[in-house]
Amino acid sequence: MRFLHLLPSLLLAGTALAAEKPWSFKDATVSVVAKGNKGTSKESFSPSKPLAEPISFGPAGTLKLSLTTTTTTPARPHQA
Repeated sequence: MRFLHLLPSLLLAGTALAAEKPWSFKDATVSVVAKGNKGTSKESFSPSKPLAEPISFGPAGTLKLSLTTTTTTPARPHQA
């Protein structure tokens, strides 16, 4: 029942996020470090070139995602 009280604020937060500037990313890499002798897997991707196959790793593996976000509209000066 407590979660029903949070619903209106979550909906307002969602509309505020949708009204933000559009964004994308570049220079994205994903790496998986498996525990034991299985080694490390590292792949690069972009919005126009997704990964060729899904990444799978076990319960002891670690996934690291690194990317640079970009906005598609020019920034305005802070003291306009």
